[in-house]
Amino acid sequence: MVNYKTGYLDIGLPKEDLKIIKRISEIRKLGNFQTVRKTIGDKKLVSLINRLYPKNNISTLEKIFGVPDSSINYWFKQLEIKPSRKHVNNLVVPANFNGSSVFSVGNKSTNFSAIRIDKDLAYLIGFCIGDGSVQKYAIDVFNKNHGMKEYLNKIMARYGKVKETNRKDGLWKLRLSSVKIADLIKRNSIIRNDTLNHIFSEKILAGNFLAGLWDSEGSVLKQKNYFHVYLYNSNKKLIDEVSNYLERDGIQNSVLAMKKRLNRYVLQGRVVKAKKTVYRIGIKKTSLDKWVNLIGLHLKHDKKYVVVKQILEECD
Repeated sequence: MVNYKTGYLDIGLPKEDLKIIKRISEIRKLGNFQTVRKTIGDKKLVSLINRLYPKNNISTLEKIFGVPDSSINYWFKQLEIKPSRKHVNNLVVPANFNGSSVFSVGNKSTNFSAIRIDKDLAYLIGFCIGDGSVQKYAIDVFNKNHGMKEYLNKIMARYGKVKETNRKDGLWKLRLSSVKIADLIKRNSIIRNDTLNHIFSEKILAGNFLAGLWDSEGSVLKQKNYFHVYLYNSNKKLIDEVSNYLERDGIQNSVLAMKKRLNRYVLQGRVVKAKKTVYRIGIKKTSLDKWVNLIGLHLKHDKKYVVVKQILEECD
């Protein structure tokens, strides 16, 4: 078996299959699928696809052959291969490596995928938990500040197609179509504890995750001679986990339950109608320098980063 890398998947393939796949890729550079059929032969092509599918789903076949799903469906029709109704369940786990294995029992298959979380993905996860939404098949991130948009776009593009939309009021939104990244962040609309635990186990990941969270739902302000560094969120469990992590890292902070407002109000440039209690983490003055080194230096929000540099100057 040969380790064949497709995107962030590692798939074990026999040498002979790998040779045919490489040959198909070479032929397609100058010809079309009909050229592939004439050169390779329908019998070999059908045999190859039957060995790969439905053990691997259509999305994985796209990566193996380097073609869109529309082409895969066209190949199936031309070769008279019936699409399988076999149910494939995707389970994603956070890791320090990338890998994938498919296990089949009867008419069901489970694709276990390990996704390596680096500092960039950690930032994206933090930002999405703050200014974002997670559906089963996609994630959205949005904001009005442009300091982090291109950075987020580059990260998201590593994992799939990204669609950008811009509103007249200046709000931009990036959508990544990826079942796996969505599952890595939330499952059944709940933040994944194992993902957070993995991130908080490494300081560089934690710092970038918290920077993403702070860029989306935090504030870094200077009023007169005092700096106000706050993080807001309605998820008390998340707030407590962040607060406890900061304390373990020597960053003193306080947690305050904000008074619920009856009327609509503006928070971080967004109109909010209070439905839940919002909690606020406040960084104490004596820990501002430690907060800057762990989190502040990783901020991408241009206005917040200006204040971070001012904190650095006064702490020196």
